[in-house]
Parts: sequence; C-alpha cells; structure tokens
Amino acid sequence: MDVVRLFTNLLAVHRQQLQALAVQGEIQTEALAQLLEKEEASLQSQVRAEESRRQEDFSYLRYDPERGPRELGQGLESAAQHWLRPERRTAAEVVRCVALQRFVSLLPTHVGDCVLKQCPQDMEEAIYMAEDLCLSEMLLGVWKAV
Repeated sequence: MDVVRLFTNLLAVHRQQLQALAVQGEIQTEALAQLLEKEEASLQSQVRAEESRRQEDFSYLRYDPERGPRELGQGLESAAQHWLRPERRTAAEVVRCVALQRFVSLLPTHVGDCVLKQCPQDMEEAIYMAEDLCLSEMLLGVWKAV
C-alpha cells in the first residue's frame, strides 16, 4: 500500500511540475510573440522611412544647366529604379506610388510635406490626410478671423 501511495504522490507532483512547465511555456510564448511584434513594427517603420527617402531623392531632382539634360535624365531613371523597385513590385504597386507622388506634388507645399511625413499607404489615405490638414487650416483661419 505504501508503494501505491508513494507512486500516487509522485504522479501528483509530476502532474504539478508538468502544469507549471506548460504555464511557463505559455508565458515565454507570449513574451516571444510580443517581442516579434515590436521587431516587425520597427522593421516596417525603417522600410517606410527608407522608401520615403528614396521617393524624396526622386522628387527633389532638378535640372542643373551645368550638368545638362543627359545627367538629369540618367539621375531620374536611377532614382526611379531605387524608389519604385520594379523588380520587386507589381505594375499596380508602381502605379500607386507614382500617383501618390504626383498627388502630393500638386498639393500646397506644406500640406504635401505633412502628408509625406505620415507615409500614406494608398491614395484614399493620402486624400484623407490632405483634406484633414486643409480643413484644419481653414478652421484655424476662420477662428483667427473671429
């Protein structure tokens, strides 16, 4: 009988240890998932910043009479390749990038700059941001006039 009780007690202790290990594993899994989420968010932020920098490189190229049209054309082509990365994007994604860039370039400069800093993911988001900024400015102007 003592042996049966001993094995029963050992089995109960073993069960408790397994449950504790399972809880510890769940905690570690949750911590790892949170860490991966943070890393992914950081990486996405870095990717957006790099894409924004490449877009700016493309957008801010200007004609320099001393260098001539050939250098401007070559510089634009190179900057477009770096920004748009056609080897990695679909045609629809390239169109989205070009349309967004053109949209922002047609806005008042300060509005376009603010929209670009927020890194819109699509045209609808860019339009919303621009409308929000323009409305805020209009309301601020009305408020100052009162």
